[in-house]
Formats: sequence, structure tokens, C-alpha cells
Amino acid sequence: RESCFRKQKTLICEVRLNAPAVPDAQAEIKTTLLRYISHRLAHHPPLWKQPSAGCFFTNPSREPGRGAGALLDQAGFRNRTWGELSLSDLHANFVINRGKGSRADLEQLLNEASAGVRDRFGIQLEREVILVEPDGTQR
Repeated sequence: RESCFRKQKTLICEVRLNAPAVPDAQAEIKTTLLRYISHRLAHHPPLWKQPSAGCFFTNPSREPGRGAGALLDQAGFRNRTWGELSLSDLHANFVINRGKGSRADLEQLLNEASAGVRDRFGIQLEREVILVEPDGTQR
């Protein structure tokens, strides 16, 4: 979420990691990965069914029920639709493209959802995703 790449406004298109094998850790690594995968399958929209760019807002708090998805849900935005875009019915912080969602749909969604959370809870959601204009400028 924060890195030297974001500060340099660098776009990363591919990553290849080379790490030494640690045979004694394989079972622990496998258990941890399966736990993460199980959590994602239970709580995040499946990408093969619902095209998504992931979470659009950072979590303002780590307290249970105070993450961006929970706040959006409590403010009534779960499964709400703007044009061809909607917030997921499984996790309200995921923007789902239900067809040919437009930039205008996305701007309206982000503005209305963040204003709704601000008005209801007094919390200003911060965008996690950086929008890149056709000319390369970022917003």
C-alpha cells in the first residue's frame, strides 16, 4: 500500500521472485497459504465470476466492523449499482464491473460511497487505487 514505487509513481507490470527453498518451512507455508486462500474464497468476490480491481478504499481502522467494506455495508452500499459497476454483495469494498463500466460510473460510485460513509459515520474514506488518466497523470 505504501512503497517507494508508489512515491515514484511507477507502474509495476510484472514481478518475478526468487527465494531460497526452506524445506523445514514447507508445511507451515502450505498451511498459511491454505488459510489465506480459504479466507479469500469466503470473504472476497471470486474474480472468475465477478471482474474486479479489488478494494478501492483503504481501511480507516483495524477494529472489527470498522474496515472500509464494513462501513460501506453499514451505510447501505453493499450490492448498490452505478451504471455497469456495483459494490460487491460479498464484500462492499470491491468494485465489480458487470459489463462495460465507464469512468463516469466509477467516479460517481467512489464519490457517492465515500460521501455516504462520511455523512453517516464522520469518517472520510481514502482511495487505495490510483486512477491513471490517458495522458499518464494520476488522480
